[in-house]
Amino acid sequence: MALLPANMIWLIQIAYSLVNAFAGLGAVGISKSVTL
Repeated sequence: MALLPANMIWLIQIAYSLVNAFAGLGAVGISKSVTL
């Protein structure tokens, strides 16, 4: 991480946040379909 240029760090953080958001939505969708 430290070797990356500064402008890449925020891009990685955004990508990581998006991945976490999609993973969370997927988990919620799975749990909802299981309860239904």
